[in-house]
Amino acid sequence: MNIKIERISDPTESGVVIPMATKDEMLLSPASLMMPANARDVIRFYYKGPRR
Repeated sequence: MNIKIERISDPTESGVVIPMATKDEMLLSPASLMMPANARDVIRFYYKGPRR
């Protein structure tokens, strides 16, 4: 599984990608995940970046 997360200025087509301030701005739970084929699990993302 590959996941790509980008911070955007707004969710419309005119939105632009904003670089993340640090690598730990987005957190994943569980931090490490190994699953066999056809397995299912819940993955959660947490935002830990600056607030506007």
